[in-house]
Amino acid sequence: MQRALPVLLCIAYPLLSHAAVTWGLPLLQWLALVAVLVVPFLAARKPAAWMLFFLLAGMLAWLARAGGGQYALYLPALLIPAAISATFGLSLRSGQTPLITAIAEAARGPLPAELTVYTRKLTGFWTLLTAAIALTTLYLTLAGPLWAWSLHTNFLSYALIGTVLIGEFVLRRLWFPSHDHPGFIEYLRIVARGRPRA
Repeated sequence: MQRALPVLLCIAYPLLSHAAVTWGLPLLQWLALVAVLVVPFLAARKPAAWMLFFLLAGMLAWLARAGGGQYALYLPALLIPAAISATFGLSLRSGQTPLITAIAEAARGPLPAELTVYTRKLTGFWTLLTAAIALTTLYLTLAGPLWAWSLHTNFLSYALIGTVLIGEFVLRRLWFPSHDHPGFIEYLRIVARGRPRA
């Protein structure tokens, strides 16, 4: 259950966010914000970390009741893809190991030259894709109608990422048939773990 909880929260967040936008209820705004806030704290063992979580949850409750819950909902949708894009992009700097290369090496050991090139290009692609999602979110936050913002941030961006994950899984097996590739479930586990070697 502990492993499934982050997945359930990630599924619940866009649904709660969309409902909060649709009905404008402070309680739904608060629940959506808490759903995304709690994920980084799930592995915390120290009481001080959970005290911080409850303090932040209380501040979000006050913010939602004061009418600022909708504005707070804009932040995760913008900051998460921007942070992911920055993480991918910074790993492409000279002297760094591209993030997807590092994750692949952690899962399967040293890569052949062609997979090293491929994973570097794939890291660049994810940098651009997540940056495009963040920029689209920023535009819709500033100038778009609320329904378009919700459709993009709560549904279309997730569908796009899922489509790219599936497409990359299929294409990689077609482009590199001679290499041993994990099955799709193991592939998702590798992506979810995303823990390159130190």
